[in-house]
Amino acid sequence: MKHNKILGLLGIAAALTLVACGGGNNASKKPSGNTAKTSKSSKPSTSRVPTKSVSVASANLVKKADNKVYVQVTGTETLYKTGELKWAWGVVTHGAAEATWVLGAETPAATDFTAVTFEAAPENDPTAKPFTVELCLTDMATLPVGMIEVYGGDTADTYAALEMADTTVAVKDAKNNYYIRDDEGAGVIAVDALPPVGLEKATIVTNPEGKTGVYAKIGGSNNIGYTDAQLAELTPYVNFQSTTSWSNTRVQNSETNPDELFYKIEGQEVFLFVHIDFMVTGGANRYNTHLNFAADTKQDCKMSVDILENNVYTFEEANRKITVYSNTKGGRDQQEFWSNLGFIVELINEETPEGGEGA
Repeated sequence: MKHNKILGLLGIAAALTLVACGGGNNASKKPSGNTAKTSKSSKPSTSRVPTKSVSVASANLVKKADNKVYVQVTGTETLYKTGELKWAWGVVTHGAAEATWVLGAETPAATDFTAVTFEAAPENDPTAKPFTVELCLTDMATLPVGMIEVYGGDTADTYAALEMADTTVAVKDAKNNYYIRDDEGAGVIAVDALPPVGLEKATIVTNPEGKTGVYAKIGGSNNIGYTDAQLAELTPYVNFQSTTSWSNTRVQNSETNPDELFYKIEGQEVFLFVHIDFMVTGGANRYNTHLNFAADTKQDCKMSVDILENNVYTFEEANRKITVYSNTKGGRDQQEFWSNLGFIVELINEETPEGGEGA
């Protein structure tokens, strides 16, 4: 009896062992649904919850179709909704004894961050979407000539000086020439003021472009890429000041004389043609030139190159010769027109032709 009792207890123990180990006839079967769910939920999670992120890919100087120059930053954002992604800009002078912030500050304020327009991803979509932010340097009234650094960032923690690759290609707007000074730092931009047209050449031509008369042709490099349409909108200022009588001869277009001034683009150069018949018909004189290519305001015409004494044009029928002259290296007096562009009118022979003593 005792022996049978022991066998019975062993049998119960064996049965319990089979159940615990999933043994018996059901050991090779797929676990039941409840068992599978319990097993899955008990494993540690390997999935990551997507979080908002911003990645900057590049920062460059670009000139756009509006003929303005921008600092353009491109990158990608993840999980930002419209209006959530914001950006702050800063511009500080570089190389000066004391840095001056002309836009923003070294530490941006909350109000410095403005919303970025971009293609927002749908809610909970982890796909990275591109974004672009731009700072128009052309429109900055306070932008100084010299060297600057541009700061940017989507938060106060990421706000820093932007590093820009040296493309070695300068970009120009109506005011300045912009390029990267990598010798000063990866993000340093040089801003050089440009005249609208390089004052490099001055000659005299007769009957240009089908016009009648003698014209001074003044100009040079098309520094800002003027088009014919843009030139047509300009009102230049041209005045010739006699250094013998101190009288002035202003040349400008009118309804009765529409061809006194006109521009012409020649390849990469722009020239202003100015009607100067009064020099040929007038007496011996010396004329100092005031010229502003883009605006109706007085400005000295200082050439960027010397025009030497061999630049002489003769008008035998009028008994005149005209020397076009400029000395950029000195001669800041009446005889050399204070280094401005000058026209020296002389008689070829002592005898003056009829009507030669004009203004």
